[in-house]
Amino acid sequence: RVTQAQDLVCTRQRDRSMSEVVELGGDCWCVERRDGGGGFGRVAARVPGDVYSDLERAGAVPDPLVGEREQWAVDTVSRHEWRYTRSFSLSVGAGSKAYLVCEGLDTLASVYVNDHEVGKADNMFCEYRFDVTPFLAPAGESNSLRVDFQSALEYCHDKEKLPAWEYATHLSGVCKRMHVRKCGCHFGWDWGPAFPTCGIYRRIYLFVHREPVITYVCAMQLQTEAPVTESTAGVLPVDVYLFNPVASQDQSGLTVECVVTVPGGAVQIAQASVPAPASPVERRVHIDVPLRFNPARDLWSPRGYGGQPLCELLVRLLCRDGTEVSHMTQQIGLRQLTFEHHADGAVYFTVNGKRIFVKGADWIPLDLFAGRVTAARERATVDSAAMANMNFLRVWGGGIYESDDFYDACDRLGVLVWQDFMFSCSCYPASEPFLSSVAREVQHQVRRLCSHPCVCLWCGNNECEEGMPFDCPPLLERHMDDYLTLFAKTIPPIVKDADPSRTYWRSSPSRGIVDGPFDKSSGNVSEGDCHYWGVWHGGLDFRKYLTIRPRMCTEFGFQSLPYQLLEGYVSLYGLRSATVTYRQRSAHGNDKLLQTIDQFFGPAVAASVDAKASFEREVYLTQVYQAWAIKTAAEHMRRLMPYCAGISFWQLNDVWPGPSWSSLEYNGQWKMLQYYAKNFYADTLVPARVLYVLQHRWPIPRRSPVKKQQACFTCT
Repeated sequence: RVTQAQDLVCTRQRDRSMSEVVELGGDCWCVERRDGGGGFGRVAARVPGDVYSDLERAGAVPDPLVGEREQWAVDTVSRHEWRYTRSFSLSVGAGSKAYLVCEGLDTLASVYVNDHEVGKADNMFCEYRFDVTPFLAPAGESNSLRVDFQSALEYCHDKEKLPAWEYATHLSGVCKRMHVRKCGCHFGWDWGPAFPTCGIYRRIYLFVHREPVITYVCAMQLQTEAPVTESTAGVLPVDVYLFNPVASQDQSGLTVECVVTVPGGAVQIAQASVPAPASPVERRVHIDVPLRFNPARDLWSPRGYGGQPLCELLVRLLCRDGTEVSHMTQQIGLRQLTFEHHADGAVYFTVNGKRIFVKGADWIPLDLFAGRVTAARERATVDSAAMANMNFLRVWGGGIYESDDFYDACDRLGVLVWQDFMFSCSCYPASEPFLSSVAREVQHQVRRLCSHPCVCLWCGNNECEEGMPFDCPPLLERHMDDYLTLFAKTIPPIVKDADPSRTYWRSSPSRGIVDGPFDKSSGNVSEGDCHYWGVWHGGLDFRKYLTIRPRMCTEFGFQSLPYQLLEGYVSLYGLRSATVTYRQRSAHGNDKLLQTIDQFFGPAVAASVDAKASFEREVYLTQVYQAWAIKTAAEHMRRLMPYCAGISFWQLNDVWPGPSWSSLEYNGQWKMLQYYAKNFYADTLVPARVLYVLQHRWPIPRRSPVKKQQACFTCT
């Protein structure tokens, strides 16, 4: 099966409308505990952000990542309900309406204007739009805005009262986290702490309008009669979504105009009339834009396969007399992409008619605290991936849909994005309210992101399929039904409707079944994409990587320690110390690291009278071994080209200073693995495979002198 994604697609959506817009972000907020307890009082808050960051900035709590403060912070902050407040002024003309738009509320929230409830939120990944017109104060008077957040942690604990068999997760932490649509790793993971925070973590604003406004622009599949590299003309289908603030408003005579400016300066224009609405609130207008382009100059390609030229797409909504009532401007990238899946298990991407090899890492949230994330930090982290010659990032399903700044950076740098939907390592319910919330989430996120040239695939979940209770048939039947309802019946039609140009891949790992029987063999390395964890979780030597033959490996890894631990985050040093053991969230992880040091470097090499110096040596040795392990795997898989079509190691970044599989430390500093990746991901690589080694001198001498070194190599 070949799924086409021949896209003229676009980056960050800007200039949403010509409405009067009142931004509500900034430092004009206050936050307090709803019950008035804790001794915090009302403290200044910043939006976008989160309650932990606000309390720390105000000096009300210390940095929760330092020392062993996790349980204290959870008891002090996460178990309680919080209230955000501010005031604003707004005038609404006759016949117009005012809407409050919340692009990200984390998570269980009630929103009030002048003490009137205007709406509720229960999904961190949805955009909410509330009509506040009836509740506004007269012109010239001040209005109050209040957002009350329920504790997601306590909400999930209430779900613990459900029968033990109801739903489960095969990770430690809050077992019922799957009942709330919130960032999964906020509840802890095997590489990070649990800080279930809350807050307004994305943009929030008011807009006043009486005419329809443009909400989404989705430029999809470029249609050409000949291969794109041989074509100079084509048709670009664009879907434009309109929101009508005033349902009774006469909208006859409205026109949508698309203006595309290619790098050479040529301007191409197409228009379409707005049809009578099927819904008085929202409608979709389809328009085909004829294009002329220069394939040698205008095609967008991933790193290593060409340039990343960006064009401009301007979409305008016009009245009968030509007056503009709304517009949106985007930067677009022209490319053709296919994801091919064959009966023999082979999977691979082609871009602009050329089969490519994807090489990169798995991306987790930059931070557990939204208040610490900046656009500059997002860009710097993507820059680090590109500097290490990566052309691929897999946005993992236990985190969040990243901000526009992340996808903009990937567009600019030619880094493809495998986009998981936010489901991971759990069995999820299939109740009507849950499915309805997920449907709104998927529709919003696909419309928001589908225009980015970097997005190459939609994936239903991370490891939910292979984590099913196959050894417990009574549970399996129930969970299989729910799983297929969610990932085979609910999500795929929404994706196909909003973005027919890309493949929907049901799970990672997966053999590629979309709507057929349950995929019990999802972990088979010879079919589809695989996650291989024999070397870490299975306790095998890293040379075991040389025996596997994956088609596409989207997870594998080995842990190391960060140097940032030496900067005051722990009070005791050493892999056996209580403070470092506390930060290890993978079962027996520190024992594995110590065993690795003893086996490959000798038990005495890290010994030192000075505990900090000894620990620094342990940090160094774990990073050496991690780099060797992933280098061995990556070079082996690149040697398997074209049988193997891609590599993505676990993981690129970190959410705190602690033992993990990352190649970047929490502060963005490169670990040794990232430097190695720059070499083993180089565009041209001549790897030497060690077939056997009789004896080898390691970077730090072993206790017994090396008398002989002999090895046999092959080069490919």
